[in-house]
Amino acid sequence: MRSFSFAKEDTQAIWSKVVFPLAIRVLLPCIVGRVRKKITSLIISYVIHLLRFTFCVTFAMYMSFLAKITHQHFTEEAASST
Repeated sequence: MRSFSFAKEDTQAIWSKVVFPLAIRVLLPCIVGRVRKKITSLIISYVIHLLRFTFCVTFAMYMSFLAKITHQHFTEEAASST
């Protein structure tokens, strides 16, 4: 009965010829796909927040403008009626 053992060179050969190419072909596309999905979702969320902020600022400016016009109209009307 013989014992079976790997030499250090055999282990390095297995890593360089089997494990690294397998990792590059299988794991790397998975990692890149996940990173791409996360980056895409971050960009989409950033755009949504930017649109919300723009809408809120525009709405606030519009309401301020309406308040100013309304106040001006009522003060002119009150001044002309006295």
